[in-house]
Amino acid sequence: MARDAAGRRGKALKKVYPMVSGSGGVMDHTDPSLRSWDLARIVLGVTTIGGLTLASFWVLRPFLLAAIWATMIVVSTWPTLRAEEARVWGTRSLAVTVMTFAMLLVIAAPAARPTATCPRLATAVTILHAPDSPGAHCPGAAPGRDCGRRR
Repeated sequence: MARDAAGRRGKALKKVYPMVSGSGGVMDHTDPSLRSWDLARIVLGVTTIGGLTLASFWVLRPFLLAAIWATMIVVSTWPTLRAEEARVWGTRSLAVTVMTFAMLLVIAAPAARPTATCPRLATAVTILHAPDSPGAHCPGAAPGRDCGRRR
């Protein structure tokens, strides 16, 4: 049993933990009505925390894939950033700037070419599907032919 500063046994526990001593404190677990109130409170608290967690994931769901990709990129390029930081006199902001431009060249530049090609291809597809538009022609047909359509 614990002893208080004067060496008395039991008194220290009654002051610190009133529910252990059975002194009728606020958290006395001998009363069945308080026990059921505690159970309801615990169940309601756990349900609320679970609901808030699920709602948080529901709100963050559109961003989770992007966050996972960003985490993978950061983790995989971290050693390169540390090496770059050593090359640029230990300046973190300068190393981050260099790495940002390097990542733009590695990731964004290859994606820019197909993106720039899309409007040109969209125009070609529109012309193929609307041969009656002015200036349209059928591939493989002689100039001035009506693509085999009857009017």
